[in-house]
Amino acid sequence: MRAIAAALLLLLFSVLALAQDSPPKTARQALLEHAAGTWLKDVPAADRPARVVFLEIPQSIREHIVANDWERQQLERFARDRAFALVHAPDGDYALHFRGTQQRSAKKLDPARVRILRRLYSDSAFDGPLAPELQKWLNADLDANAAFDAAVARACDDARFRPDGDTLRRARANLFAEPTNRDGIARALGALTEAPHAPECCWAALWLISRMNQMTFHREKGEGSINDLAAVDARCFFENVLYAVKARHEFAWGAEVPDRDFLNHVLSPRGTGEPLQRWRRHYYEAIAPELKDKTRDEAITIATNAAYDFFQYEGDTTWEDFGMLTALAVHEGRCEDCSNVECCMLRAVCIPGAQAFTPWWGHGDGNHAWTWIPSFGKGASDGAGAVKVYTKTWDGLDDVTDQNTPVTRIECDAPANAAEKLQLLVWNHDDWRIVARAMPANGKAVFEKVGNRKHFALMVRTPGGTDRMVVLGPKSEPRWLNNAEKIEGGTDFSFEKQSPLGEFQPDKQYQVQVWTSAGWHNLPSERVTTGALKFKAAQDRLYRIQGDGISGRPFTIEEIEGELAARVR
Repeated sequence: MRAIAAALLLLLFSVLALAQDSPPKTARQALLEHAAGTWLKDVPAADRPARVVFLEIPQSIREHIVANDWERQQLERFARDRAFALVHAPDGDYALHFRGTQQRSAKKLDPARVRILRRLYSDSAFDGPLAPELQKWLNADLDANAAFDAAVARACDDARFRPDGDTLRRARANLFAEPTNRDGIARALGALTEAPHAPECCWAALWLISRMNQMTFHREKGEGSINDLAAVDARCFFENVLYAVKARHEFAWGAEVPDRDFLNHVLSPRGTGEPLQRWRRHYYEAIAPELKDKTRDEAITIATNAAYDFFQYEGDTTWEDFGMLTALAVHEGRCEDCSNVECCMLRAVCIPGAQAFTPWWGHGDGNHAWTWIPSFGKGASDGAGAVKVYTKTWDGLDDVTDQNTPVTRIECDAPANAAEKLQLLVWNHDDWRIVARAMPANGKAVFEKVGNRKHFALMVRTPGGTDRMVVLGPKSEPRWLNNAEKIEGGTDFSFEKQSPLGEFQPDKQYQVQVWTSAGWHNLPSERVTTGALKFKAAQDRLYRIQGDGISGRPFTIEEIEGELAARVR
């Protein structure tokens, strides 16, 4: 018996050792096992491999991505051990994404969505033949001045597309600045003078050049940032313009897009600050075949689905934005990345995708970005609880707060000789953060279109002057608070153990603070028998409490339904 027991123990140790030496399961293995046990369990084992098609970016697209060293590092970091596949199950087709052994998404797709995904992971568009006009100009003798002048003249052939003087001045300055890729852009300009819809193509190209000094791949600390004038090559510039104009003419809704939205939110070759990549033709040819006889709203749904069939939200990635082709490999990113991908999918088929954003929430920490379609009023719901909402154009920010949420206006006195803008701030991540600015005039400053769907506490800061506090909320006028350094009076106010701020714990310490012009000031308080807190409170002050389990959000004390209560801001 002892010999048998010893043999069994030795066998057990051997099995454990083999298990320890075996390599960890890969994302592909995990995906295959999950597919087999979930959707393919009634399919003969021998037939299962043929029903799973892994989708990976083609080598030519990978080489384009890794030409930028930072994007190469992003692929190495965020595309490692991922598996993305189409699973053809008896009840339909699924897109399945694994990161390591963790399933990240599983979506049932209709045949059109399957076809789009297959084209997105093909190189037929990306490696497709060059347009003959571009091929000719890549091999032609070049005079950049002459190419620019020819593009201007070609645009002027149609009175609608005659460029304005400011655009021409800015375009010429950018084209001949350093380190602009003058040769590549000028060759693309030459090709566009001979392309279909040439006057419109040249008008769009000149406008794009005039704003490209504002278009940059932004690195977090500035080092390594690359402006698009330097990064763009002839093919990327040419195809970006050609396919934007092509889509405007090909789809019925293109005629509904105003020129300003077309230029800023269709023609634009980038979402925000991601690396510039040659995505437009690739996205266009993936989606366009599915849009025959579709309505505008159906096209919006198809393009949006195309984005989120392979990409999804994941906050723990990187500050810098992923490129539009890199997204096909990393599959996940922050809200800004999600919006970038969605916007560019929409733009590829002439639906103006803008990124709306609130710089800072006024009722909690953080900020947010989402997709907004200004021409057609789609995508406003994400900003319903914001103090300010903006979209970026290449000439500045558009304030679209009133298209997202109910608004009010805040008017206040300003120094008669004020030379700087006053600032409007919200409490976010334990500090006051700027969400708007207003230039004073005639001793007044006005902040227009301030969101008031929720109860907010805001600060108005005058550079070199005194900060002022104002609160607002639904169906109420802005109310100014007292933030004097001297703290006087007040009424006894007690929290219950369960409060709007959270639950007070008898064995924890809490500190009540009131906001003054000198910052947060500690107030005396005492614990009550319920384990909560009592202090002297005034209805014209802003307070907060610090301690475990309690929200640090500012609050006011006011009469709510006939009783004094805390209004969290």
